[in-house]
Amino acid sequence: QSSPTSFMGHKSKSTPYGVVAKPMAPVLFALANGVSFVARGYSARPNELSELIARGIRHPGFSFIHVQSPCAEFFNTYDYYDQRVDDLPPDWDRHNLKAALEMALTEEKVYLGVFYEEERPVYSRAARQFEPEPKQFDLTEYLQRFS
Repeated sequence: QSSPTSFMGHKSKSTPYGVVAKPMAPVLFALANGVSFVARGYSARPNELSELIARGIRHPGFSFIHVQSPCAEFFNTYDYYDQRVDDLPPDWDRHNLKAALEMALTEEKVYLGVFYEEERPVYSRAARQFEPEPKQFDLTEYLQRFS
């Protein structure tokens, strides 16, 4: 069946005449919604994909990783993606939101890698300033209550 990310013209049992809507762009969607770690991986490159996932897990804050994973059972698109995927340029500035948005709009290639990464305050760290200072605890004094 087709999905919101299926390319135009994709035929399936649910769309026998082909998809007529422009596909959703998950990377662009994440960037436009302020996600602080945005990447794309490809299931045919499991080593690179596992590294991306690990980076996303280590990132403090909201991480989004779009994984291109063709369906080999009903509509084998591995050849289609193998011809179109490419790594982001080696000198890619993953801190440049405008460049990331422009790259996410590219339709000629399916770029892989970290599109955008920004270190931001996260709640778990910021909330520490509101925690009360620990009080001194005298175990001997506490135990005397039971004697």
